[in-house]
Amino acid sequence: IRVNDRSSPIIESDVQIRFSERRAFLNSLLIQAEKFYKRVKAEAPSKMADLVEVGKDTASFTQSKASDLFDSSKVVFAKAKENAQELFESSQQIASKAKVNAQGLIDSSQQIASKA
Repeated sequence: IRVNDRSSPIIESDVQIRFSERRAFLNSLLIQAEKFYKRVKAEAPSKMADLVEVGKDTASFTQSKASDLFDSSKVVFAKAKENAQELFESSQQIASKAKVNAQGLIDSSQQIASKA
């Protein structure tokens, strides 16, 4: 029996038992860590392959949506161009009719003025 600083008796065999228990606990933790490492190491390639596939699918989906958006934009642009052309032609027709009407008004005014 030995005495520690607090003057309480410590039996060396008790200390050795506690040390052995702690050592066994640490060894079990080490074994669990090694098992976990081996499992992660074994699963990593398949998990990485899964991530690569998800990345490819995401890229493909994004490319598809971008292509759809581009095609839609071309249709919208073509329709806007068509509408602009129709508006231009309508404006030309209106301007032409206004010119004819203005000329008719001028002619009528001249006839009235010549009679007066």
